[in-house]
Amino acid sequence: MLDFLRRSATSVFSWLILAALAVVFVVSFGLPTDAVMTGSRPLVKAFGERIDEQAYRVQYNLVRRFLPVPKDARFQQMIGFKEEVLESAIERELLRDVAEEMGLEATERDAEDLVANGHIIVLGDTYDWLGNLNFDYELFTNAFLRPLQTSEKAYLELQRREWLARTVRDLVEAGVPVAEGELRRRYDDEANRISLRYARFAFAEFARDVDPTTEEIEAWLEGHRDELAQEFDRQGTRFLKLPPQAKVSVIELPKAVPLADATDEAAEETTRPVAALALAVRQRLAGGEDFRAVARETSAHASAPEGGALGWITIKAGTGIDPVVDQAITDLGEEGLSPVLEGEHAFYIVRVEGKREGDVPQEEALRELAADAVKLDRGRARADEAARETLEAAREQGSVEAVIGALRTRAETDPRVEVRETGLFSESEPVPALGRSPELVSAAWTIDAENKLLDQVYTVGQAAVVAVVERRETGTDEEFLRARPSLHAEAKREKAARVLSAWAKYRCRDARDRGQVIPNDELLGRILTYDVPESEALPTKPYAVCDRVGGRGGLLRSGLFGRGDR
Repeated sequence: MLDFLRRSATSVFSWLILAALAVVFVVSFGLPTDAVMTGSRPLVKAFGERIDEQAYRVQYNLVRRFLPVPKDARFQQMIGFKEEVLESAIERELLRDVAEEMGLEATERDAEDLVANGHIIVLGDTYDWLGNLNFDYELFTNAFLRPLQTSEKAYLELQRREWLARTVRDLVEAGVPVAEGELRRRYDDEANRISLRYARFAFAEFARDVDPTTEEIEAWLEGHRDELAQEFDRQGTRFLKLPPQAKVSVIELPKAVPLADATDEAAEETTRPVAALALAVRQRLAGGEDFRAVARETSAHASAPEGGALGWITIKAGTGIDPVVDQAITDLGEEGLSPVLEGEHAFYIVRVEGKREGDVPQEEALRELAADAVKLDRGRARADEAARETLEAAREQGSVEAVIGALRTRAETDPRVEVRETGLFSESEPVPALGRSPELVSAAWTIDAENKLLDQVYTVGQAAVVAVVERRETGTDEEFLRARPSLHAEAKREKAARVLSAWAKYRCRDARDRGQVIPNDELLGRILTYDVPESEALPTKPYAVCDRVGGRGGLLRSGLFGRGDR
């Protein structure tokens, strides 16, 4: 067929198109910079085939032509792009070898027909590279083969081998059984969905106004020393080789904003009452009032719910609040209370409770971890209590809409509470924005109460949750019968991919151990490198032949990059 097309390719107009397409193809999908020929030594000998740099280069450019792989070298290194390209060629030869053992055949004419129909097999998928155009032999040779730097004969042989490999994949897929019950479960999982409206009471939010006493911290340390020691090991970097740090709390009193055309005298008038208030607050603190209580009462800073506590801050980095605050932290000693500080937009009072540098003694670190644990534990208790109160109020409502109204009311009166809708999800999926909670999901699917309120407070992650079923969709037998053919095809593809993946990996490693797959480590060490600065390079596992065989390109074929027509 291609001989006939060669003799028929005489259109001058087509040559004009060819030149433009060839330039675009070369610019967009040029050769990798490290793919310079170094002779005929193969990168890998696999199942009687020598995969040399030329064959690797063709595979490389084909993958880049048909899958939109990001050009970022660091990203390519992260997914192992070059390793996937090489291993996909090895996988092709493995399956081709199996096909020939089975007596299967694909001829050059089969490959020619594939080309003439505008199709190409890459990573086991069939792509239509012509689109709505008719096949033109000159277009094929000049805009397709030349950028690949391969001959027509070599390309047809490549596609013949891909044809055989795909035949094996098709045979495995055809022979994979799929039980009827599996199809029904698959359908139900997709068709049966619910949407929840929930109120989330995060433990950390309810812990913000908890001030652990010394006695509580010591008691927790005594009762949970082993757990705290394990946590210390996990958070080791939090307490080791620290730069100079200070434990800081702050009260912020914003200045009134003067009008844009106000005089300096008028602007001063607007700040004078705030300055007086700041002095009064400072006097209260000097008189012995608790800093945390005063901060919660007077401060406008985001840290006010936590008593103004900023925690341990790195002195050199600063707080990011105002330069006068950072300067006060530097000036204050190990402990101290600043005078009233005037910043650009507010007055501040700063307290330093301690300073440290280097390694924190383990006992001191354990005490700090114990304080965190006490706060979170008491925050959990408060969140659970608030959630139970909300649940009791919602129980009195007679409809889904009224229950949702009760949840919203709680959120409007308590900024620590978050009310959200999940959107539709299936029983096997995590609850959107919440995570996995089998107990909650099971209750949602079995509830028969009129107002659809789940009659329990659930702990999901680090929060207490009150939920109501807002919407529910269920499949039908009629819809299942309509969906069954596509479900069956999808199930066979997925099962066949798993079966073939495990089998191909096993066969490749077995062949490697028997000397039928032989890598050239010297050449591979040069080819499988990325143009990434050493300081930005990611720690990667050394390449081992056959490790990625069975994935048919792995991430290269995932939904991240797209797929072919098949």
